[in-house]
Amino acid sequence: MIYVWSDGSNTKAQKTRCAVIIKDNAQNTLYKEVVDGPTGWCDVAEYQSVVNGLAALLNMGLEQEQILWRNDASFVMGQMSGQMKVHTKRQERRPNSYYPLFEEAQRLVKNFRSICFQWIPREQNTEADALSKL
Repeated sequence: MIYVWSDGSNTKAQKTRCAVIIKDNAQNTLYKEVVDGPTGWCDVAEYQSVVNGLAALLNMGLEQEQILWRNDASFVMGQMSGQMKVHTKRQERRPNSYYPLFEEAQRLVKNFRSICFQWIPREQNTEADALSKL
């Protein structure tokens, strides 16, 4: 089993930060990244962290592993798992929309044998949350 934690944050100036942490079953850190994301709201940063994490997993050759993805943004985990609808028309018209990143994440996720997206409370996502605010 591979575990992924991700988070995104933004400032009042709409500058975003994206964090991804990937660990193995023994909780050894395999990958840790914090990067500046695109201009936008927090939802853009959250989705950029998902895209970055999926790309990292692919680059590490982990697409055949069982992946458990954890994030404290309920709408992101709900949309990625198919439990929540994406309001496409509204998102397509919005400047700095997360929709293109959602589409990219959906394209990347098709490469994985088994991936589960799980919402967790912020208190259980402290490492990724702190990284995203560096």
